[in-house]
Amino acid sequence: MLWSAFTLAFYGFLWLSEHLSQSDISFPSDGTLHLQLKASKTDPYCHGCSLLLAPSGSSACAIGALCKYSSLAIYLPLWSLLN
Repeated sequence: MLWSAFTLAFYGFLWLSEHLSQSDISFPSDGTLHLQLKASKTDPYCHGCSLLLAPSGSSACAIGALCKYSSLAIYLPLWSLLN
């Protein structure tokens, strides 16, 4: 869980305040990752923006880490901690 969150935050240049839910993430058919941010620090009017991440194929690939995590946590909110 933490590996997918950290790699996505690193490669997507995400701020801590940019929260994502499962509805904000999509996997187009070309193997990329599409993120829809509702607001960001550089978006003062909260119009939102979209990010497109390409797979790197390395062991630190954000898309690979997120795919591996999402296959394990299908019915949970994105990066939730359970007691």
